[in-house]
Amino acid sequence: QYSTWDMFLMSALYGTLILRNPFTGEYIPWFARDWSIGTWDNEGETATKITFRLYENLRWSDGTPLTSEDVAFTMKYMYDTGGTFYGSVEMIDGIDTDTPHIETPDPYTITIYFSVQSIWFLEMVGFVPIVPKHVWENIEPEQVEEQGEYVTTGNLTCSGPYVIEGHEPNQ
Repeated sequence: QYSTWDMFLMSALYGTLILRNPFTGEYIPWFARDWSIGTWDNEGETATKITFRLYENLRWSDGTPLTSEDVAFTMKYMYDTGGTFYGSVEMIDGIDTDTPHIETPDPYTITIYFSVQSIWFLEMVGFVPIVPKHVWENIEPEQVEEQGEYVTTGNLTCSGPYVIEGHEPNQ
């Protein structure tokens, strides 16, 4: 349903926790200044957990600080919408409940607990575009297409290197 251009536009408007260096393939910080990968005991089974520490000067295009609460909200919201990034977040422990196993001990730290162990989780959640909680928390996931911020205001509160200045229909 979404085109390559839609994904390109999304990546220009909404940043992610990490990026990949196109020349070396190494992960590089973007919103997360650093991260650590560990394990935890999930009812007798070893499972992965990742702690991200965000840069403290991140802001949304409306001037609101971008925090760990935005990241936690995004992970749950992407699951609840069932859209493009559902597969990236579906293994977060408790994501199918009202209280997924995600900790935000301060505005710049987030720990995400997964239900199993995998080497792929950094890439999966690290590349999810982060959306602003203060904008999207009042939009029901099943109403994104009809009640999303752009549909209702003609604007998008962004975090990427670009912002929307205007829109010309059919252009």
